[in-house]
Amino acid sequence: MAMHGVKRGQVDATTSAEATAKAISAYNSLVDQVRDSRNSNAHTKEALSLTEQLLKENPEFYTIWNYRREIYSNGIFPTLTAPTDATDDDDTKRAEMARKLKEILVGELNYLLLPLLKKSPKCYWIWEYRLWFLRNFPYKTAGIPGLQQNTIRGELDLVHMMLDRDERNFHGWSYRRIIINMLAKECPDDPYVKTKESQVRYTDEMLRRSMKNYSAWYERSNVWNQWLDEKGEKGWDRMDRLGEELDKIHSAITTRPVDQSLWVYYAYLVRSNTEQAVPSEAKEWQAAERKANVIAPFLPKHTRLSILEEEKEWLLVLLQSVEERKQTEVLATKWVLKGLVEVTGLIWKVRDEETEAVEKMIKEKTPNDWWGEDGPPEEEEEEEEEQARDNRPIAERKDEERKQVKDWLIQLVEQDSMRRRRYEDWMKSLNV
Repeated sequence: MAMHGVKRGQVDATTSAEATAKAISAYNSLVDQVRDSRNSNAHTKEALSLTEQLLKENPEFYTIWNYRREIYSNGIFPTLTAPTDATDDDDTKRAEMARKLKEILVGELNYLLLPLLKKSPKCYWIWEYRLWFLRNFPYKTAGIPGLQQNTIRGELDLVHMMLDRDERNFHGWSYRRIIINMLAKECPDDPYVKTKESQVRYTDEMLRRSMKNYSAWYERSNVWNQWLDEKGEKGWDRMDRLGEELDKIHSAITTRPVDQSLWVYYAYLVRSNTEQAVPSEAKEWQAAERKANVIAPFLPKHTRLSILEEEKEWLLVLLQSVEERKQTEVLATKWVLKGLVEVTGLIWKVRDEETEAVEKMIKEKTPNDWWGEDGPPEEEEEEEEEQARDNRPIAERKDEERKQVKDWLIQLVEQDSMRRRRYEDWMKSLNV
């Protein structure tokens, strides 16, 4: 099976029927040997060798990966790291133990798992076992200075190499996040993890290669806000950053309006920065903001409304553009319509906020120096812009908006009938 053009594994289609039959027979025989070995609780080098042979044939056989874990945990590692007689506790013995352990580490990571990953980069069990081995290897007992740190740093190079081969391999992206956390713990001064900038730049690089990279967009949503925190950016600078990021995704969507990954990131940007949660305590509120990875928190209600109105205007222009080229952009119309329904729903939600309560809460929770000497955005300016757009009463505008939203959802039902019930539920939730 192939995902976004990259096969899960490699298959030799030239093998004859006779050769295939022999290979199946040999494989079944090997499976029987490994099962017999496990049933007898064998945790020896010979048992380890059998699992290696079988996993090279079938890396998806997760039970055998579990058996390999058992062999190391109950046999190989305890044997090598067991305390010896006092007469044996000398430099020579320790050096020999360290040599054997390093040989195992290099052999497992580079000569078994790496070739398997190259052959089957989408195999969950290989990535999972590799992570287990990294976490359970007895580095301290080996006594080799810097062994754990250098090994983890090497894993970052490995996963970057794998993502160079397939930048959308979500197994690799998940593994990379774990390795970065491990590196931050073991080597906090490593330049790659000392700040989030290198991680943001990495998403820049991967998105330049392909804007259709779900994993890169997701990673960006996790590290972008943390990088701004590290740099100490606040208030107006954060609003500028949000504007830059919206411009970036606008440009990408305008170029490729059919790409779902772009719309997912766009929805995150708009919703997380305009939808206001109101928990009862300050700590809860700040935790909610962090969890949502908000680029520009503490925005007044009128500012968030202004952002949403501008996004709606941009989407309406985009809708007109894709409808003019409908023969080639049929799917694009669906995504623009969904964006319009989403943004309009957020506009209603923000309008319905209890302004006084929300503004009081934001004022109480906003750090004293957040907006600097200029203070937060002035409501008067926002109101003037709002009036310039539409000076009709809110109730009248909302009636027209409801008709418009219903029309968009009807179009979605027609274009995407497989999700009819979903759009009908959306109508009910928005009361249109």
